[in-house]
Amino acid sequence: MSARFRELFVDASVRSEAVAQRRDASLRSGSIDHFFHYHGLEQTRRWLGVHRAHAPRFAQPDLDRPYHELAAKVAALAPGSDVVAFGPGAGSKERMVLAALGAQGGRPRYLPVDASVELALLSADAAQGVAAAPIVPLVGELELAPDLPDWLDRRWGERARIVTAFGIAPNLLPSRFFPLLAAVLRPHDWLLVSANLAPLAAGAPDDAAAYRAACAGVAAQYDNPETLYWLSCILEEWGLAALLEPVSFRIEPLEEIDAFVAATRWRSDTDLRWEGRPFAARAGGELRLFYSLRYTVRRFEAQLQRCGLGVEQRAIDPTGQEGVWIARRTAPVEHRPAHRVGKPA
Repeated sequence: MSARFRELFVDASVRSEAVAQRRDASLRSGSIDHFFHYHGLEQTRRWLGVHRAHAPRFAQPDLDRPYHELAAKVAALAPGSDVVAFGPGAGSKERMVLAALGAQGGRPRYLPVDASVELALLSADAAQGVAAAPIVPLVGELELAPDLPDWLDRRWGERARIVTAFGIAPNLLPSRFFPLLAAVLRPHDWLLVSANLAPLAAGAPDDAAAYRAACAGVAAQYDNPETLYWLSCILEEWGLAALLEPVSFRIEPLEEIDAFVAATRWRSDTDLRWEGRPFAARAGGELRLFYSLRYTVRRFEAQLQRCGLGVEQRAIDPTGQEGVWIARRTAPVEHRPAHRVGKPA
């Protein structure tokens, strides 16, 4: 096939009918699905701009050290593994894992899974030369995780896999995120997962006051013009911007984990047609656009353990703002829904 063409697998969750249903549910529930902030070429480009401007690692390259460290360790533990990456973004961290496996003599197969076509392709491009060809990305979301092991067993066989989940924990509630991670892991698989952390002051207890103060100390990474513009673009695209107040951030707990929440309010009573049905909102009613969770080490590991994921190793960056973990399943997963992964496109 010509180099101009790329193969993709496309999950049903990102097909047009499903996307329309999610758009409808977003407005009616009062909470925009995070999917839409990364959906489409322009939103992907805006997100990449925000990430480059405000993610600490772009100003301090040594902050990638935990990723290099644990990539080397997991490659030594599972040298013959393949790699499945959820939400790989541009794919630089996943490339570290693939390169570490290569240094152990492996030639890993690689499956990037992202809700954004552009990001899935960027991650596949980043893996060229360090992963076995062909690399065929899967466009879909973490919800397909329970179906993935059986689907991949049929395609790849039962060789061990390293599953990566870098940078997606902030945008998924714990009750959804951790069970899905557990569901994708077979007993002989490995997990590499990262979390954004509240950098507790040295010697500070992990109590509510210290936790909230640590979150407040990194608020500028969220409450800035670039991030507010990126988030507000959805309202422009949906034709709702004139009906809503300016977007603002606050810190509040979601499922007992502190989060940066971006929200707006309806300027006046509003009645309109939305996805073919009447929609009504009252003046002052809130519409939540976005949230980003900040854990502490203790709180993150408690969530892993609650879902039968045992911590093998961890590494924390020098700022205390990001952590990476190696984990494995320590308990069986009961839920396994019907297969629906991977419509080729």
